Amino acid sequence: MFYKLTGLFLFLVCFSLNEAQEKYVWASTLNMRDLPDIKGKLIKQLKQGEKVKILGVKDNVYEVVDTVFKQISRFDEKTRRYIEEEEIILKRFVGKWTKIRVGNQEGYVFGFYLSSLNPDPILFHQEEALIKQLEMSPNWKNEEIGCEGCDNNYLRFIDEKNEAIIEKGIKQKCGYFGVSFKSFQNSEGDLIGFYLFKDRVNEACNYSVRSQDGRIHVQYVCCC
Repeated sequence: MFYKLTGLFLFLVCFSLNEAQEKYVWASTLNMRDLPDIKGKLIKQLKQGEKVKILGVKDNVYEVVDTVFKQISRFDEKTRRYIEEEEIILKRFVGKWTKIRVGNQEGYVFGFYLSSLNPDPILFHQEEALIKQLEMSPNWKNEEIGCEGCDNNYLRFIDEKNEAIIEKGIKQKCGYFGVSFKSFQNSEGDLIGFYLFKDRVNEACNYSVRSQDGRIHVQYVCCC
């Protein structure tokens, strides 16, 4: 089952950790079925950003395939120009069927595409607009940092509850963009990293998801 989503290099955190049983749909569309099976009857297609109520998680594990779009720059000897090409890389994700309620309907979806983080602000605010919003927001603090190898424009924003950190700039001569969260699981970090950067992977850049110091770190680094 494939889901196509245009990934943007952007981020805005808007989430509620108090509503642990409510999650949001991250896939562009997500099939809701009457049974925890790919052959189950389709009840409806959920939209990206739609909030659902979690009723339970099945023990059986299921696998889906999604795509990363790798950008490749190739020098053409005949035209003496660089040609930009796109390579599709298949990625496999393992998750569990999750029983949900939407309105007065109940059914099952693949749980990998659900997160407690609302994707709507993330996926529709471009980088410059995001930074302006963070600078103006009373809920975010622009922390002055002096990290080794960072340029003068390196930024780090921390939300008032210290639940999320956003970093952007040049570190050790590499373009860097990173976010980290408390109270998130590795699977949610994989989901967030995948959708944030799936259309921006190239030969010089890559993203990673790791757990450290009680946080999930999602990072994207480009080195020349």
